[in-house]
Amino acid sequence: MQRKQDINSPVYHIFTGFLSGLILLIVIYNILFYISGEHFTFHQIRVFHQSSSFLYIIDLLPVFSTLITFYFHKKESKIRAELNHVIRKEKSSADKAVKYLHNLQGGHFTVKLSSGEQDNELFRSLDNLRHTLLKNKEDEEIRKREDDQRNWISEGLASFGELLRQPGENMEEYSYILISNLVKYLEANQGGFFTIETNEKSGKFIQMMACHAYDRRKFADKRIEWGTGLIGTCALEKKTIYLKDIPKDYLLITSG
Repeated sequence: MQRKQDINSPVYHIFTGFLSGLILLIVIYNILFYISGEHFTFHQIRVFHQSSSFLYIIDLLPVFSTLITFYFHKKESKIRAELNHVIRKEKSSADKAVKYLHNLQGGHFTVKLSSGEQDNELFRSLDNLRHTLLKNKEDEEIRKREDDQRNWISEGLASFGELLRQPGENMEEYSYILISNLVKYLEANQGGFFTIETNEKSGKFIQMMACHAYDRRKFADKRIEWGTGLIGTCALEKKTIYLKDIPKDYLLITSG
């Protein structure tokens, strides 16, 4: 690592450029002395310069080489810095994408993209995948609820169909069997089984035959006049009454 840092340092490139220019200058002078057949002396070098001013430019080769090397080093450093920035950015995006996928695998579909990630094609694709998985999960939950509801209805029809086919010699006992099974099946708190009776004096009225409340059999003698109260109104109109806002004192509970 230290060796790599030394190679990338500006001092190393400056020294290398200067040394390369100096070696090239020495080679040129050696060629020049070889062609001219003269021996190497500083006096002869001065003579060469007097005969050709171009040699003054040749003398600047170490300087030119140093400047050129330093220029390309700066350019290379800039490109390397930009490349490292791109690599870090792509690695960060890859890490975020992996984390995003882990959230999807864990069923966390509420994770949303940040403003910077929305411009990334990869994250847009992952977000589309999130929406697809979320919709599939919601559709699966709806199908499961519908299947559970159908199974619940089928089980109820089969169970009560069998109860209704049984002979009911004792009406009170048969009424309790029906209402107790219905209360348990609906997971309700209590329920009553009423029959419509007719009296020559008072006409129609509703009579409670059986009552089941809080997993216990209740014995009650309750008579409701025709068209009176919720039960009487329901029987008169022959329509279901679904009450949401129940008065606090509507349910009467007594202790034995």
